[in-house]
Amino acid sequence: GERVRSSLRSRNASSRQRPARRLPTNFPATTSMTAIVGPGCFGGELNAALVGHQLFFPVAHAYTVGMGGFLLQGGFGWNSPQLGMGCQNVIGIDVVLADGSLVHASDTEHPDLFWSARGAGPGFFGVVVRFHLKLHARPRFIGLKVQVFRMKHLEQVMTWADRAGPHVAANVEFQLVGNPKALLINAPGMEIVAPVFADSWKQAREHVDFISHSPVRSLASFTLPLLPVSLEFMMKTGEKTLFLSNTRWSADNMWMDGPIDPVLPRLRQIADTQPPHPSHWLWLNWNGPKQRPDMAFSVENRTYLALYCGLGKGVDESQHIDWATKHMKALEPWSRGIQLADENLARRPARFVSDAHMARLDQVRAKYDLSCLAFLDHTGSSCPPAVKEAMINWVGPILSDRYGATESGTICSISSTEWLAHRGSVGKCASRFTAHVVDDNDVEVPVGQTGRLFFIDHTG
Repeated sequence: GERVRSSLRSRNASSRQRPARRLPTNFPATTSMTAIVGPGCFGGELNAALVGHQLFFPVAHAYTVGMGGFLLQGGFGWNSPQLGMGCQNVIGIDVVLADGSLVHASDTEHPDLFWSARGAGPGFFGVVVRFHLKLHARPRFIGLKVQVFRMKHLEQVMTWADRAGPHVAANVEFQLVGNPKALLINAPGMEIVAPVFADSWKQAREHVDFISHSPVRSLASFTLPLLPVSLEFMMKTGEKTLFLSNTRWSADNMWMDGPIDPVLPRLRQIADTQPPHPSHWLWLNWNGPKQRPDMAFSVENRTYLALYCGLGKGVDESQHIDWATKHMKALEPWSRGIQLADENLARRPARFVSDAHMARLDQVRAKYDLSCLAFLDHTGSSCPPAVKEAMINWVGPILSDRYGATESGTICSISSTEWLAHRGSVGKCASRFTAHVVDDNDVEVPVGQTGRLFFIDHTG
């Protein structure tokens, strides 16, 4: 069952939407350092195809993240601090508009569409069927530096990391993962994980040397030497150790720009209340550039904090489902916005583009004629009320909400007119289902109370 009014979603769920037919990775002109991919192409598949050409693109950190959602929402990819966001490396899109026309958008053709597609995420108002990408020469050396501390050293380690961050080379992804089963110690700890992309092993060692000779080195449970590893190995290892299959996620995040000192008590609370593995938290040293190309993406800052609550087998959902959003709400005084993909907009609406860029998105969206649209379907989990209302105001009362799951199909449905009269509802059950809302003891609760939601399929 799922907690009523909750937002349970896979990490990068918006990136995992796949078309009925995945467009193949295509390399029409590798000599010109470009490629064309379909939105359903996995980032791992693109990387595997590029290896043989000694080319590189800042794909997502997990192998099975689709390129479509990843690029539309911004795209925090491998080596992005040095090469730029994924969307920054998009040089064109082929997009279907509401009137059914297929157009190409770039800096010179339909520039307003091109601007919007790079960072608007689910707010983009077209269907992208192909992305044209700028490629880079593959780094001669890709490696990984790992150091692990027990959680009792959180304050000392986080203070050092925050101070060291601004001085770390752009080709090093300096990050800490708070893991209930930290590597090799199998106990609550912090894993310094630092992928490095360099011209040589010597250069890479120099750039991660600050980890081996830090003032907190003596507190570490162990420190591994710099190891050469493939990008594919890192992508698949993350999915096998942290982002496990058959797990739902309740996540949230924020950008920070100030010193970490006032946040340390909150980080300690996060660590002390952390749900069981595979739940974890991530602190990332980002240090984005002072200026990026003009695009919808517009919110980033010095450091990034994200919480991931994994709701898998054996995890008490009622106890832990609010862990991420509860702590992020407490940290809002230090937040400078969020990034898409690890957000939880249904539970905690937050700013993911600048106010000026949000206004510009609304202006661009209003230019396109929607009169030919007769029906729109929203499927999956419940849509946040504010988003649903904004969609109805934009497209008119033609939006139908079909609440359900992959395994069951549509369970409930509601029209726009019905929803406006019952804001927040997902409608009535289909004839084959009945709904039951129960408490933690599996006793049905009265109408109006929150509980866990179950459905009975009377067809078996």
